Amino acid sequence: MAEEVLLKSDRILSIYPSVCERYYDHKYFTNGSNDQTVLFHSNRVCVITLSANHCIIKDKKTIENIDFNINSDLNRLDNKVSGKWKKGGQRVTPESILCRIECKDNEVFDIKACINGTIVEMNTKLAQNHDLVKQKTWSDGFIAIILPFRGKQESEKNSLLSPEEYKSLKQTEDQIINT
Repeated sequence: MAEEVLLKSDRILSIYPSVCERYYDHKYFTNGSNDQTVLFHSNRVCVITLSANHCIIKDKKTIENIDFNINSDLNRLDNKVSGKWKKGGQRVTPESILCRIECKDNEVFDIKACINGTIVEMNTKLAQNHDLVKQKTWSDGFIAIILPFRGKQESEKNSLLSPEEYKSLKQTEDQIINT
């Protein structure tokens, strides 16, 4: 599966699991061929990334721009949090758009939050280096870090697909396409 190849590419030494493999639970948000991965840490922090099966990665698309300015009133890069409870962070729902990725072939992808919570950090490195999204998806190329609402982490996890469910879904989709 493409996810396993992506995980192994982030390893320092191929025989040892990467940090993402050891410390994060992987869950998947599907949206056609625009799949995303949510990495859940035991401290409630969630990292939002593209899935290896997202068509930007799968089809090796060339990224022209990553736009964090969602509309005239909302720029995700303006997100500022402070304190232990991350006050001031922008609140999001699973359908909230975190950014828009514009590709050279004029295709535009809305990258969604996938879970309910508060944005702790947007990856500002992506504004300068768009290819991080494809090259280092599970590390420097993450989209955002979101903190689920208190007491809601388990329900957020359960609303997404497990690795086994995701793999089964992708195999079923491949069978349908190949018939």
